[in-house]
Amino acid sequence: PAVLSEADRKSQRDTDLTWWLVVGDAVHTFRPVAPLIGRTFDHGTVDCYTLFRDAYALAGFDFPDFERPHDWWEGERELYLDNMAQHGFVRVETPEPGDVILMQLKSDRANHAAVYLGDMKIVHHLPGRLSGRDLYGGYWQRHTHSIWRHQQWQPSAFMGICNDLAAFSA
Repeated sequence: PAVLSEADRKSQRDTDLTWWLVVGDAVHTFRPVAPLIGRTFDHGTVDCYTLFRDAYALAGFDFPDFERPHDWWEGERELYLDNMAQHGFVRVETPEPGDVILMQLKSDRANHAAVYLGDMKIVHHLPGRLSGRDLYGGYWQRHTHSIWRHQQWQPSAFMGICNDLAAFSA
């Protein structure tokens, strides 16, 4: 698969450089990203969108960063919904590993993102907490707005996310 191995992720983190992986005749570029687990929250720079974006970068997809003003969800903007379909995501009913789960937290808008890991687990990042895994049940399921899958997603891409979690989880 065109993803960095666990050892590659550790070495990439040590060098903090962009890595290229050649698979067949194709060259795949992986920008350096912080480990998905244990990040300190800073809205607009290191938040739930950054985690989702970086998880997908590890899976071989690179999405643009965009400005996320504080409390954007209190206005008329649909920051997540406006960007999902535009970047190749389709709405699905049941999550599979690698899908993005959008949630509504104290808002009428989808204002929080998590990546589904399978086995009823997610990885996400909340204000005031380090990024980490949580059980996808109870509170998180009740506040789920929608589930999204990239049209070009392949199950093998999930290995990039798993390799990061294995490399940097205690």
